[in-house]
Amino acid sequence: ADGPHPYIVMEYLRGECLQDRLRRGPLSVEEAVEIILGVCCAVNACHRVGIVHRDLKPGNVFLSQTVDYGVVVKVLDFGVAKPVQFALNDDLTGPGKIVGTPRYLAPEHLRGAPADQLSDQYQVGLLLYVCLTGKPPFFGKENGELIQAILMADYPKLREQRSDVPVAAEQIVLRA
Repeated sequence: ADGPHPYIVMEYLRGECLQDRLRRGPLSVEEAVEIILGVCCAVNACHRVGIVHRDLKPGNVFLSQTVDYGVVVKVLDFGVAKPVQFALNDDLTGPGKIVGTPRYLAPEHLRGAPADQLSDQYQVGLLLYVCLTGKPPFFGKENGELIQAILMADYPKLREQRSDVPVAAEQIVLRA
């Protein structure tokens, strides 16, 4: 850096986060698939270099409007991201500490296992659900009831919420 003061340079993004977009209602199947594919590309790039995001949610997905490429999906907020070798030994955030947004935590993480690539995969599945229904699968549940619902996968199935969604999309959510 030139000069006596350190600084951080960040990309300027035009657009909106997925959370803001979802306030206008669920996405079409085509829009949801495009966004989730963008998230998958970003998460895959992280996993290839050994980083686990650990907090994938609509507020951390940005739909950036670009001049040349239209909407480009950006995954943001790596505040609790962690290299895989440290995710297995959770010394950086403290032993037994659960990090991330409760509504999007993977069941194995709630059971005390460290967050890993499969935890990110679970959160991508939840993102697809939210994109297609406009609300998280455990909507309306809080605290102990939320934890129990996550552990038991107790939520309305995707096609119960929206019958025009292809069976394959529901199967992707169930697998994730």
